[in-house]
Amino acid sequence: MKIAVSANGPDLKSIVGESFENSPYLLIIETDDMSIDSYKNNDPQHGTDDLKMAENIINADCEVLITGTIERPAFEMVALAGVTRFCGKGYRVQEAIRLMDEYNLDFITDENGADPETREERHKHDRGTCEGNTCEGNTCDTCDGNTCS
Repeated sequence: MKIAVSANGPDLKSIVGESFENSPYLLIIETDDMSIDSYKNNDPQHGTDDLKMAENIINADCEVLITGTIERPAFEMVALAGVTRFCGKGYRVQEAIRLMDEYNLDFITDENGADPETREERHKHDRGTCEGNTCEGNTCDTCDGNTCS
């Protein structure tokens, strides 16, 4: 299986990045033999290589992305391609892969979904109001008890 990991370096001892867009490297790892193809992010300060990095993930036919937070454009590209996303920020790449195999990494369900504070902040500001919307049947505390999307 091929997986992608955004990281601060080009090898398995590197740390998974805090954010997809600002990670200096994208690693494509073949888990059968742990071989790595690494791609350098040409603009980690501004995060403008995110769509190119997402395209590399899709072109490599990766099944999984391990990262930190991920902004909407790149999130939508990999999600629409059927790539499963996990939050592994702060772990060494090799440790994050092990934790993923053990089902011990959180699934990223939406852009910036790896960071609960960011997700709540985006929730409040993207939609303005949640009246009349549903959130898989759950009640949202952010919206004063209304259900939200």
